[in-house]
Amino acid sequence: VKVLYLGGSIYESIGGLDQIVPGKSWISIDLSSLTTGNQGSGALGTGNNPTAMLRLLALQGNKVTSLGPSSVGGVSVQGYSVKFNAATLKAQLVRAKLPSWMAALVDKINIQSASNTVYVDGSGLLRRYSLKVTETVPSAGKVTVDESLDFSNYGTPVSATAPPSDQVDKQRTFQTGMRGS
Repeated sequence: VKVLYLGGSIYESIGGLDQIVPGKSWISIDLSSLTTGNQGSGALGTGNNPTAMLRLLALQGNKVTSLGPSSVGGVSVQGYSVKFNAATLKAQLVRAKLPSWMAALVDKINIQSASNTVYVDGSGLLRRYSLKVTETVPSAGKVTVDESLDFSNYGTPVSATAPPSDQVDKQRTFQTGMRGS
């Protein structure tokens, strides 16, 4: 999956998408449609501070474990594993004031397990983020998502452009088409 974040939208290029939506190789998601007014700055109101976020997760009943020092891309890091309480996670999703289409999807998901692994460098910068979620979805049965993202080249200018609009299907249009299928 190739992902671009530009100007408040995420564009995802997913292999095989053109088999579901002919002529389209990208889906766009307008992030402003997913936010609520009371979220504070950064994820969970932690100001994008990974250490503060780990502390907050531990206070919410999740199990945070130090993995010790290692390296990511040649940079020394400290690793942490976060095992989420599935029932608490589901309850938080229900209370999250999600858009109605997303709330309807979340309602059908049974989260069996969820965990993160994060690696933070000495400057507090996130260097690797891994997510593993196992859930049961009525339409597909048991589904496991296992992804990892590495972050590097902090401070280096980036140039990116959105994919051509004729190759992009808006996320809501895609969902409507999937329901029809």
